[in-house]
Amino acid sequence: MKVIQKHHLVQYIQDHLLTVLFFAAIGIISLASCLTLLHSYVTKTAINNQATGTENALEADFSASILGKDMFLNLNGGVRRLLGQRRMNEVVKLNNGCLILDSDRPKDEDIQYSADAMKALQDKLAAQNIPMLYVMTPSKVSPTDPELPTGEVEYLNEGMDKLYAALDEQGVSSLDLRPAFEAYPGGYYALEFKTDHHWNMVGAFWAYKQIVARMEDMLDVEIPAALTDLDSYNITTYKDVEFGGYGQRTGIAFSGAEDFDLIEPDYDTDIVNVTTGETGSFTDVLTRKQELEANPEKFRKVVLYDYFFNKAFDTFSNQGTPCDKKILIVGDSMTKALAPFFVLTFQNVKCLDAYSAKTTLTQQLLDEYQPDVVLFVHHATRLNSPDLYEFTL
Repeated sequence: MKVIQKHHLVQYIQDHLLTVLFFAAIGIISLASCLTLLHSYVTKTAINNQATGTENALEADFSASILGKDMFLNLNGGVRRLLGQRRMNEVVKLNNGCLILDSDRPKDEDIQYSADAMKALQDKLAAQNIPMLYVMTPSKVSPTDPELPTGEVEYLNEGMDKLYAALDEQGVSSLDLRPAFEAYPGGYYALEFKTDHHWNMVGAFWAYKQIVARMEDMLDVEIPAALTDLDSYNITTYKDVEFGGYGQRTGIAFSGAEDFDLIEPDYDTDIVNVTTGETGSFTDVLTRKQELEANPEKFRKVVLYDYFFNKAFDTFSNQGTPCDKKILIVGDSMTKALAPFFVLTFQNVKCLDAYSAKTTLTQQLLDEYQPDVVLFVHHATRLNSPDLYEFTL
């Protein structure tokens, strides 16, 4: 009888060994992932959660902390690359290697709502003698050279055409940067990161040139030509440190890393962050260059653009520039690389995050800051975000 029981026990273990091992592995992976996440929170370590498909912050952080996540992501991306597949995690690889995120076709009613909102806001500002300029940054896909793989479509350029037409019809002051991007000597795609939705710093500088040229007429000022001449700046290239949001959704095997170019003025600067009191050079006050050079590996684990330029949403003073106008910029993350050039150009610049503008763009702010012009900067994907055009002003 005892022999039979022992036999049954051995057979039971053999029959369920894989199940036991499976659940043990799940438990180990879960525990290790939780400890990794906890350590990241305690040490305030940046978490690469770009590859997740959820908007819940905790869920995204936990998914990003799963043991072996990067290995499986790169294995998936590598296989897709070998098979010639051009789509992964809602990211599409263009014929030239640039990555774009699949997006819905903007709704006509949302576009009209956005145009109406900007018209209403422009009228309120005009009543206070404050001019306004609206800029939607170009789609990552060139309208004349889309580079789309067979079977893929892109709707943002169509939506931008409709938005600018609606703005023009209502007399809203706006600037379409796409023609200038098409005319850039290095080509449209040279102004964008391949692995991210942001423009690179050269693209931000090229956009700045176009916007400032428009502002000269709006403000009746003359901007020193040297400020918009790239020869007045130094460019430092950091190799293979930029691994943008789209790259992090697909893994380096699918997308590859890319270089990051930092543009700095080739002259002395004295910038003041009015909010924090920090004083220093353009590079010290507006970028994280020292951190990048001290620990480039840290920047490979986050979206470099977002972290490197995340000082931009604040208030700045630069008494070393001759133009004494006050500029108020309301923008999304595209503003981060753009705003520093405006700080070099105007004595006073204040940047508001477009995501909180509904509550921060107030009459009290206008009364206290008294801007000479308000600049709006929205990424093309905001065509699908009409809530960003809701204002309490």
